[in-house]
Amino acid sequence: MPKNIFVFNINKTLLWAEEFPKTINQIPITLSTWPAYRHDNIHVINKEKIAKVMQEILANGDQIAFLQEVPMPEKNKSRKKQREEQDANFLEFCSHEYGLSLRPNSIHFHHGGDDKVACLLRISEYQQLPHQNIILIDSNKNHTRSARKTGFQAVDVDSNWDHNTNCDLNPSYGLDSTHGKQYIKTLETIVSKQTLFLKAKESLQQIHTSTEKQLLFSKCDTLQELCFAAAIRQKSGIFHPQNTTTTGNMLIQLLNRPENYLLKLQLCPQGEKVRVRDIRHYALYGHQEDYKRSSSTCFLNMQDSKNESFFSHKNNDNPKEPTLLFNNRAGYYLSHHELDAAIKADTKLNNIAHIN
Repeated sequence: MPKNIFVFNINKTLLWAEEFPKTINQIPITLSTWPAYRHDNIHVINKEKIAKVMQEILANGDQIAFLQEVPMPEKNKSRKKQREEQDANFLEFCSHEYGLSLRPNSIHFHHGGDDKVACLLRISEYQQLPHQNIILIDSNKNHTRSARKTGFQAVDVDSNWDHNTNCDLNPSYGLDSTHGKQYIKTLETIVSKQTLFLKAKESLQQIHTSTEKQLLFSKCDTLQELCFAAAIRQKSGIFHPQNTTTTGNMLIQLLNRPENYLLKLQLCPQGEKVRVRDIRHYALYGHQEDYKRSSSTCFLNMQDSKNESFFSHKNNDNPKEPTLLFNNRAGYYLSHHELDAAIKADTKLNNIAHIN
């Protein structure tokens, strides 16, 4: 099962069906030699960079899907047959233009408007992935805005800026003076963080540690989960006096390497050096909100001490079974603000259910 699904809108995000696209931003476009959708004037937008991004997505074990408006009815052809033909045609197009080998049924058809969000919801449900693991890439800000409100990630593709008149042709589309560089950079960052995470995970799995921890690392899908697994203490006594772990120390070394800077920023947004206390706090709360970072190199503040106590050997009922602590972490997974909000939301839902 993929960890993330990148959902690309097709029309005016990847392709442009005009002989001379006058309203497109100053973004590289290539006239396709593949007759997609029975048109001879299909232009591919940012072909080389998008192809590279898509290839890296698949290399990470993630998945690519596409959104396309429902095709116009054709005589003597069922709608199902039309969709199957369009899906097959676009897969051939992706193979020809991007060098990709994609699974069948990659296109999800919508009726326009908020139906794109409905498609994302269906994808999330079918793949059993949280909304935050579905990323919509679309040039229409109405759709990306709706996606974010529903909990999905979204990348705004600004390709419809009239650079001749320096005005926004349509309020649904953005004004981008970077000529498409910003959205490509955003996509590259999302993909790069996943690539770095997988490499860090692989490195931890190769450390000489308990079989239980190695199995636990294989279950980790996020950096937060990786930090949690690395922080669990399984040993104590005179030969293991420090409240650190071999895997935790290794993870600190990995995160402080220059090439892993994007990962380090998730724990230390200001780019500070990662410490074991930062590993523990990120493992429990996911970020450093409502967390005052201790400036001392020796002494822990009150929150640091609580975090250390949580992962200590003596407070772990089953030190030889780290999976038990890992699976029961849900109550500590949210920050104080998030936990309060979740409790209030749950109370509100219960009240509504009681009234109904």
